[in-house]
Amino acid sequence: YMPYAWGAEFFATEERVAGDSLVPRFFESGAIQLWPVATSRALTHAGGLPVGRVWSAMRAHWDSLAREGTAGTVLVRGLRAAPRPHLSPDGTRLAYVPADGRTDPHVVVRDLASARGRVIASHRVTGQVDLAWVGDTVYVSQLEFTSPVTVRTALYRWVPGRSWDRVPGSRRLARPFAGPGGGLFAVDVAAAQDTVVRVTAGKGRRVPLPLPEGDAWSYLATSPDGRWLAGARHLRGQWDIAVWPAGRPQDAVAVTNDAALDDDPTWSPAGDRVVFSAQRGALPQVLAYSLPH
Repeated sequence: YMPYAWGAEFFATEERVAGDSLVPRFFESGAIQLWPVATSRALTHAGGLPVGRVWSAMRAHWDSLAREGTAGTVLVRGLRAAPRPHLSPDGTRLAYVPADGRTDPHVVVRDLASARGRVIASHRVTGQVDLAWVGDTVYVSQLEFTSPVTVRTALYRWVPGRSWDRVPGSRRLARPFAGPGGGLFAVDVAAAQDTVVRVTAGKGRRVPLPLPEGDAWSYLATSPDGRWLAGARHLRGQWDIAVWPAGRPQDAVAVTNDAALDDDPTWSPAGDRVVFSAQRGALPQVLAYSLPH
């Protein structure tokens, strides 16, 4: 994905200098060249900047954004995919997927109370993994290769260091989370329209969760006291964050309403803020929304 990501940021930087009409002018300029790989020549003829200067501007912009960030403790680095980290309810353990491209996919649980956050358990997984803590149990959504031509999602129940079991009746469930009252909830991707359901472990029963208006749902999260829900929903052609009181989806508040991709909501320990990822500018960002008192 790296060439595509670099290309997207490169042209976004060029457009900030020369306007969004640069791209069609670049295509026209490049199409008449005898030597098509002379990119800088076509860019300058289209009113843009040479590749070298744009690269330097991109690096300077990224460095300035990095300096604005907050320093922290690095637990793991060199990952090639989102690790989907999740804290246990008591805040002492962290579960994540260290996808480094060198080892088989697996879930790791670390003890954050120890000096270096030692690994206390791990388990192999397949792909497209999402995690959720419910009490001392990690629920894992992953792919199931049920036949040479059939791939489905399903949920697994894992008590780190002990049992690993498939949740009965969980086929086509993904993106699990601990819902109001501490139960297990997940997105039912089998329906014509994404539906969020409560999963009755051991019985495979699915009880729909009332939701605000939305065409589709990505990730959802419940506040620590169980009184509020936050979710990333697709509505009117864009992904935004919504917040609503548990059981009252008609009172939902639109936290964001713009063309940026907003996703991955989670809650502060005090339950007074929703923190979410946002694709704004050259790099992914983390934004926060404080609930009105």
